[in-house]
Amino acid sequence: QQTYYAKFNEGALLRGSLKDQAEFLKAAMGPNASYLTPNEARDFMDRNPLPGGDDLPRPGTSAAAVMQEEDQNAA
Repeated sequence: QQTYYAKFNEGALLRGSLKDQAEFLKAAMGPNASYLTPNEARDFMDRNPLPGGDDLPRPGTSAAAVMQEEDQNAA
């Protein structure tokens, strides 16, 4: 009970199907006109933030490609 807790989010029921949510997030983090950072998208889905996920994706690249590039630069 100290580690886990129950979270009831009625608003999540109004978001639509997982497919609709994925399409929205894909468009919001799109390669050319993104307006959501990866951490904002993860917060939308009640996920933990990623280190370095507070920057908007660069035009012409996917968020996954940016994260992979940053991992390679860090190594």
